[in-house]
Amino acid sequence: MNYLDLNLKNFLLSFFYFVLLILFLYKNKTLLRAYKNFLINDAVMFILKLTKKYFILEILFTLGFSFFIEDINLSFLSFLVLEKSSGIYQTLFYIFCFFVTFTFFDYFHHAIQHTKIFWPIHRYHHSAKLLSPFTASRNHPFIVILEPFFRLFPLFIFANNYEIVLTILFLNLFYQPLVHSDINSNWGWFGKYVLFSPLHHRLHHSSLEEHYGKNLGIFPLWDHLFNTYLQPSKDKKINVGVIDKHYDSINFFKIFYIDLKESFGKVFNLLIK
Repeated sequence: MNYLDLNLKNFLLSFFYFVLLILFLYKNKTLLRAYKNFLINDAVMFILKLTKKYFILEILFTLGFSFFIEDINLSFLSFLVLEKSSGIYQTLFYIFCFFVTFTFFDYFHHAIQHTKIFWPIHRYHHSAKLLSPFTASRNHPFIVILEPFFRLFPLFIFANNYEIVLTILFLNLFYQPLVHSDINSNWGWFGKYVLFSPLHHRLHHSSLEEHYGKNLGIFPLWDHLFNTYLQPSKDKKINVGVIDKHYDSINFFKIFYIDLKESFGKVFNLLIK
């Protein structure tokens, strides 16, 4: 990937976010005042990630431990490399294999975030009461501790096929704001079997207890296999968010501290039992 390609991709991605934002603001203009604190949180997280400053929060809330974990994984995975693809059929096969592998690890990464220990940290992502393209950036910085264990495996297995890896990861950057947008569409059979639709993911963000832990993946196959798939209804309104009141604040440092303290408390209680 040369410098021009990188700038073009960044421009396309930024333009895509901008278009989604304009559509979102137009559609939800009457709701903006009621949910302004949630939108401010989303916007701050997005800007920090866009400007490559989010790592400061990661260092602060993990005490630098995230980089130590990543180094261990890098050393351990250094031998997991497939041969470089050659020819259109082998390339298509590797695209399929990487997609399946990436979405498999992504599914379990997400499922672990929904366990009792990690839910207080992941809950910040679910606390938005109005989904927007920027909700995809709404994540507690401590969650980065988990990422090397799930993100690096597919990347290293396909390390020689970096064009395939970068292309799919780049497309995922388009997919995430789209699937977090407030779009009332289930994409028919495509959303049920190929890629989850915005409506499927809205159900995942539902405030109803019976929807908790449903539609966890990107590739619906894993949810079908592990019995976490739930078909959303286009005719029923799905309210999103959580009941915890501290998310009403725009002080995300306070939010991060409360969530981290609760998560550590659950770990401590588990250890002393």
